[in-house]
Amino acid sequence: MSRAYDDHMETVNAERERAYVAGQLGIDPDMLDEHPYTLDYATTNDGGIVTAWLLNWDDDAPEGVNAEGNSGSLWTSIAPDYSDDSDRQSDDE
Repeated sequence: MSRAYDDHMETVNAERERAYVAGQLGIDPDMLDEHPYTLDYATTNDGGIVTAWLLNWDDDAPEGVNAEGNSGSLWTSIAPDYSDDSDRQSDDE
């Protein structure tokens, strides 16, 4: 595949993830601009099945979003997006 195609698909996937995350949180996707996060995965004990997406907030969670942890180390758990079957297995396999 071409580099342009790969870049386009990366953008499409990032926009899809952002829309899904915002929908799960019940917020407008634009609110995520002010609340950056990194995405991690909770898996079954054997690491094979993704059971939750963990949003690790860089600073704080958007207003109205439940977050666990302490200031500087906050996270929110949401249901994984299984619309793409590749998400069903962790990246470790």
